[in-house]
Amino acid sequence: MQRIGFILILTATFYVANAQEEAVERKVKFNTKLDLHSSHLWRGFKNGNAFSIQPTISASKGSLNIGSWAAYSGNDSYFEIDFFAEYTYKSITLSLYDYYCPKTTQIDGLFEFRKFHTRHTLDAMLVWNPKNLPFKLLASTFVLGDDISPNNGKQVYSTYIEPAITWNFKRFLGEIFAGYTPFQGYYASSSAFVNIGSSVTYKIQIRGYNLPIQSKFSYNPVLKTYAYSIGVSVETNF
Repeated sequence: MQRIGFILILTATFYVANAQEEAVERKVKFNTKLDLHSSHLWRGFKNGNAFSIQPTISASKGSLNIGSWAAYSGNDSYFEIDFFAEYTYKSITLSLYDYYCPKTTQIDGLFEFRKFHTRHTLDAMLVWNPKNLPFKLLASTFVLGDDISPNNGKQVYSTYIEPAITWNFKRFLGEIFAGYTPFQGYYASSSAFVNIGSSVTYKIQIRGYNLPIQSKFSYNPVLKTYAYSIGVSVETNF
């Protein structure tokens, strides 16, 4: 309950602080989203072993979007808070994510940034999503934080590359992806495919609220593990 309370306080504080500016002329747009998934799947890994509650709140102006996202497993097996900034130019989005993943599900060390002590990881990402091609490419590198080699104490720069074939038919969105890491790091002990699978989203909108339903299947060839998740989202923009 402490984690859920913190997430709600974070969301409310962010909203109130920005809404008070009444920035209609600046055309600042706000987005709130609440996801409920049977499992939290991320780049070939299953985080936690129960359903996952995932709130998001963000504010955007023009091409810039900033916000926060969190994940909490219902049986207290996993907890995470992220902060992010994204800039989109045409079909390319550049992002910087700060992943805070404590060792336990307690909020401990949120403001600890010392090397070998921090539970933060900064991830620099590029996503290319051309509108006229059924294709998407994600490239990601951990540039700072607890992605440290236990052998020499240096930054590992774990990298993840994921090309995907995408499709859009009426209310259905889907993709088939193959995530790859080119060298030893967080994802694997050597270059390898670590996340192969597909996802399908069915778009629903009721009275201005987006209520997409998503199913996702993935296989990690390194760990030889399969994972499946189904979830629903409640999303609104204002």
